[in-house]
Amino acid sequence: MRKISRILLIALTATGVVSGPVATPAAAQQADGHRDAVDELIQHAIDDARAGRNAEAMANLDPMALAVTNRISEAKGPVYCARSEAEAKGYQARATPASPDVQFAPARLCDILFIRAYVLENLQRLPEAVEQLRQVVALEPDLPHFQVEYASALRQSGDVASALTVYRQALQIATPNKEYSLDRAAALRGIGFILTEQGDLDGAEKVYRQSLELTPNNPIALNELGYIAHLRAKGQKAPARVVETTIDSSLPPK
Repeated sequence: MRKISRILLIALTATGVVSGPVATPAAAQQADGHRDAVDELIQHAIDDARAGRNAEAMANLDPMALAVTNRISEAKGPVYCARSEAEAKGYQARATPASPDVQFAPARLCDILFIRAYVLENLQRLPEAVEQLRQVVALEPDLPHFQVEYASALRQSGDVASALTVYRQALQIATPNKEYSLDRAAALRGIGFILTEQGDLDGAEKVYRQSLELTPNNPIALNELGYIAHLRAKGQKAPARVVETTIDSSLPPK
């Protein structure tokens, strides 16, 4: 297990988490002199989680996430993560007279919180995962990848109505941008799953087929279409099913 040095935690807390009012997220990236070390720790946490070493991953993620959260909570005005100039401009446009100064945290620090939510789901700590993802979505609301995973966690926790709303928000964000086609497909699959459970088989089939236009031969969509055909053949509606975590293994988002 890779240990986090006290010096790195101090750096996360004091220097690199939030930059002062800035025009672009690039300035936030430049403010962090420990970028490589933080990136290395993030990758180790991802590797641990994918290998099933969730306790080891959490041991590293907990202090980093706490440092990030504490520093962001001390900032005056709204704080966002942004991965592009266009995304940053969108957040800047949300400034109000009461909060005129939009600040940016390096995107990889939002990734720390996101990966922690992934591990929390692996550990079946769903309420904590939902709360962590709620925080991540607030920090980067225009990234559909985070919205999709937030919806997935809400669905697993039993809040189906909120999950459906968030899936649809993710779809709305992802649809205009071809870069987000995978997230668009994932949102459609999430909507399809919920519609199936609600007995709207026609609506579910429609969105699953739309998702296949973006990700042909996706096994989840194909299996669900087969399940819908089975239900129709039996004249049944969908029974309640146990939902496994569906967080994308391609963490963090590019």
